Amino acid sequence: MNRADKIYKKLKPLIQAIQDHPLYVEIQSLADVRIFMEHHVFAVWDYMCLLKELHRRLVTTCAPWFPPKDPVSVHLIIKILLEEESDKTPDQQSRCSHFELYLTAMRSIGADTDLIEGFLARLAKGDLLIAAAESIGLPISVQQFMLTTFGFFSRETHILAAASESYH
Repeated sequence: MNRADKIYKKLKPLIQAIQDHPLYVEIQSLADVRIFMEHHVFAVWDYMCLLKELHRRLVTTCAPWFPPKDPVSVHLIIKILLEEESDKTPDQQSRCSHFELYLTAMRSIGADTDLIEGFLARLAKGDLLIAAAESIGLPISVQQFMLTTFGFFSRETHILAAASESYH
């Protein structure tokens, strides 16, 4: 059994627990899906933040450029980012990020995108994460989730990578 198989064997009970999560039986109506998506969109954005931080740590992102110390990890993270940031749209005519696809899906079922869009607008104006979250009234649960994620940014790269994989 190779190392990846051993890791998968250890993770299998956790994967099963996620698949059996009681949330799936709680979502029974379109209104439930809307509420779920209005919260989950922050996890979609959060995941991209994890990936970008991991990318920043593994790859020289400015001049002067230097070869990566771990080209295998760089290849993997770039492949993931390629899909996450520039996937084909459902009509196959253009490209956009998975985050943008998620926002489109939210709009198509009538979910409210005001909170995530307001949050990103505050960040774009220079607000710090918590200030932006508080100023638009993000639910405490979403704020706590993001604080947990951004807490990984101060940890070692392998812990950040593990956190990134657990979100995916």
